[in-house]
Amino acid sequence: MKTVLVLNQKGGVGKTTICEEVAASLQRTETPFCFYNLDPQGGCCIEQREDDDAMVAVVDTPGALSDQTAQWVQNADVLVVPVRASGKDIPAFNRMLDVIDANKKKDAKVIVVVNQWTRHTASRDFYEYLIGQGKDFVVTRLPQSELFQKASAAGKPLTDFAPKSVPAEGALLVVNMVRRAADLDEEINE
Repeated sequence: MKTVLVLNQKGGVGKTTICEEVAASLQRTETPFCFYNLDPQGGCCIEQREDDDAMVAVVDTPGALSDQTAQWVQNADVLVVPVRASGKDIPAFNRMLDVIDANKKKDAKVIVVVNQWTRHTASRDFYEYLIGQGKDFVVTRLPQSELFQKASAAGKPLTDFAPKSVPAEGALLVVNMVRRAADLDEEINE
């Protein structure tokens, strides 16, 4: 079983949103999985679950470094690090990358998700900066949209709430990147 760990030292960067979208995709494709919400703030619309024949475990972590963070990183096969293009987010993001670099398995895959991406200069420049770093991670983006808040208010992942929307297509691109990293087939949006 592969473990997908979604983490960042900072709260409010989209960890739970990404976990919900990945878990919803696994549900839609009837892929057996476990879902663990370690974030004491809660707020996730996906129930914790443990399938006996799970192919993947998705783990939502709190927005803080803890004594367990290094161990979680050591046990993960896929590490997803959401970040926003904000001066307040970048120092915590860099500390998170340091923890990952010091503790990840040699073959673990790291995906950085620039959350609330817009076509504006700050988002675009930050995205291009990350790509140009030559680090051992891949970079993708999750678009900014009020549909994420509307879906959350309805208690649903965006890909279930508004599956044909442009933001849902962006979310599915992130989800499929995670699925590939976990050696799972992509979800096809029909």
